[in-house]
Amino acid sequence: MIQIPSTPPPSNKESYSAGTSNTISSNSNDIIETPTELSSLQQCKHLMQQQYHLPPQLGAVAAPNHKWRMDIDPMDSASGLTQCTISYMEICSTALSIIMRAATVCINVKLAVDYQRQGRQDYFIWTVVCIVAPMITTMLIHANMCYQDGKFSNCGCGQIFQTVFLVIVSSFFFRYWKSFVYAIKCKKAQLVGDKQSQLKNYKLNIREESDVAFIRLFECFLEAAPQKILLISIVLSYSDKMTNAQVIAIASYFGSMAWCLSVYHRYARYSQSDKYNISANGVVLQLCWHFCISVSRTLCISFVASVFPLWTLIACFGHALVFGLATFIMDRPKFSRSSLCNFLFCLVLGIVYIFTYISVRDAPTRYKYLLYYVFCSMENVICIAIFTMNASADLVSVAYLFYPLCAVALSFYYIGIVFMFIYYLYFHPRITARKSKRIINNN
Repeated sequence: MIQIPSTPPPSNKESYSAGTSNTISSNSNDIIETPTELSSLQQCKHLMQQQYHLPPQLGAVAAPNHKWRMDIDPMDSASGLTQCTISYMEICSTALSIIMRAATVCINVKLAVDYQRQGRQDYFIWTVVCIVAPMITTMLIHANMCYQDGKFSNCGCGQIFQTVFLVIVSSFFFRYWKSFVYAIKCKKAQLVGDKQSQLKNYKLNIREESDVAFIRLFECFLEAAPQKILLISIVLSYSDKMTNAQVIAIASYFGSMAWCLSVYHRYARYSQSDKYNISANGVVLQLCWHFCISVSRTLCISFVASVFPLWTLIACFGHALVFGLATFIMDRPKFSRSSLCNFLFCLVLGIVYIFTYISVRDAPTRYKYLLYYVFCSMENVICIAIFTMNASADLVSVAYLFYPLCAVALSFYYIGIVFMFIYYLYFHPRITARKSKRIINNN
């Protein structure tokens, strides 16, 4: 599986895995061994981290059925277990994600049906495309992850059934179910004092959450983002009143993209032993950062799409192609053993790069971030200029809505960048780690 670093613009060395399933046995009955190995830094209760073996290099495809080792000192098992607990809030969050996933699918279907009944065949077709195409893409990504993890059995009928369930049913409808089950088992084991089961289910939960966050990352920018653009452009170019389904869809899409990125970064750090977890303040700042960037990029693209839909589509594909090719040539992410699959994966990443940047190589990223934000900032300015010069007279006449909307689309991008700098300067876990190490060294 590919590893995606969490390297901030000011830093060049930090990286993490996009998911942890390539390092963990797919068999939930595997015994977790607990050898004694804690560094001097980990003796401190509030800095204890759980250890397990990571792939030797970035993007390496690990052999399936690895034994998942977790190193907890028996002498400090009590303090170690405090770091291996799942709160009721996290369980409720996972349950809410299951409900929201089902609600999102229902809203998308409702919008498509409404357009069909209204005789808007073009809107109906585009809505269906925005549902089906991302679904197939995320299924293929999930299938590749399951194949690398050895989750497909080798028997005939069993293999077919398991493949269908994992790739189609589980991937699209019950993506959070396994992590929810592991979270419940971990909490039950904690309440009855079964430490071994608690540790085991905690790590299995983190693995599933990391994999789900990785899939949701692509689902969000392949499904939610294009649908937001389509929906907002329809609202701007359609004279009728907005329906309740459209209002709910727009609000849920904006929130889901920011939450998806925040959860992805959070669980990616949970799953690694050498990374400190993101604090509550850090999570809030990440939400603000990704929300502002998401709102700005989506509004700017939607503005142009409401005026020149075909040219907007061509420009987006051009953006995705350029960034996808650049990623394939310069970074060479190893998502699969096949070069063709890696190339197609880079093209999918190019679509994600329309909205946000994700580094796929453990290398200096400062200038990549700088180039990306400058480039997208120029795109935003061009989009606003095109929209203000070509917007319909009816829309421009509503001055109290038209100009503030343009200002929000332009300013939110820079507000999001400010949140990003605040997060990396004061709340990023690496800063906390340095301060904690200095405190321990001084003592």
